Amino acid sequence: MLNCSPELMFRVFTDITPEAVICKVSVENARWCRCRHCPTCQLAKCSKQRAVLFKSFATVDLSIQKYAFLTLTVNNVVMSDLRITLMKMTESWDKLYRRRSFPVVGFLRSMEVTMQRQRMPWDTKKNTGPAVRSEDGQLMAHPHFHILLDMEEDYFTCNFKTTEWFSNQWRSVLKIDYNPIVHIKKIRAGKDGDFTRALLETCKYTVKPGDFVDDVKEPKISNSKHQRFANKVFAEAKPHGAEWLYGITEQLHGLRSFGSGGTIKKICNIEELEQIEDTCKSNSEQSQLGYLIRGVWNDKRKDFDCSEVNKVED
Repeated sequence: MLNCSPELMFRVFTDITPEAVICKVSVENARWCRCRHCPTCQLAKCSKQRAVLFKSFATVDLSIQKYAFLTLTVNNVVMSDLRITLMKMTESWDKLYRRRSFPVVGFLRSMEVTMQRQRMPWDTKKNTGPAVRSEDGQLMAHPHFHILLDMEEDYFTCNFKTTEWFSNQWRSVLKIDYNPIVHIKKIRAGKDGDFTRALLETCKYTVKPGDFVDDVKEPKISNSKHQRFANKVFAEAKPHGAEWLYGITEQLHGLRSFGSGGTIKKICNIEELEQIEDTCKSNSEQSQLGYLIRGVWNDKRKDFDCSEVNKVED
């Protein structure tokens, strides 16, 4: 991962129009490390997978009010139980989708795992504190699914279900003794807006690259009371980056990030999405117009040294 793509070839195309100057940049050639959780490879995979999805939905009439975006969660688990939990979640989702009462005719499901972090007093939306550990010292993980749903035709007019109903159904198939957090929202009409955001959310990183960073230094806060609390909490924090990387690599090995079914499976090329996940390459990649820029990574500057080239060297 440290040596992933030390040299890149960028294709840069510039077009001048009356409205604006448009500049497009694409990666022409790279030597990906293909490590599943490499931040550089994940960025490349997400970009290519999104291109496949947007192309797949380009011919679909998105003005029909029948799409929804669903997030399914379970309680946080210790790292050693993550693989079993994800397999159980996948099996439970398949059972839920096959239920006659479930008002869905197609889906595209992606998997995401984030690290559980402490909630700091100054946090407003996200947990930004040190990594949470179990009593035996294991890191805690938060597995969840993001699912793009194609609902039944009369769902939003006659057969609408509440969030509580989805939570009860998810609890039933999981066979758990608590109410899992579930979020579902309607995707408004149009190719832009909610549908675009739903596709981007469905097709993103499996694991946050920031979770591999040992952020055990306390932040600087203007509130003195909060600063004292931060000093105490972060002073007791242990480095977690390498531990999280090794653990997540072991637990997610062989597990697929994507799943699809019904009408959306007919639209999406799930085989190409999985190929990109495995190899970081797509069958639909084409060389673009424009001039070539070679970027060589400079570790001292933490940036690429760029120069223009006339052709790609062997």
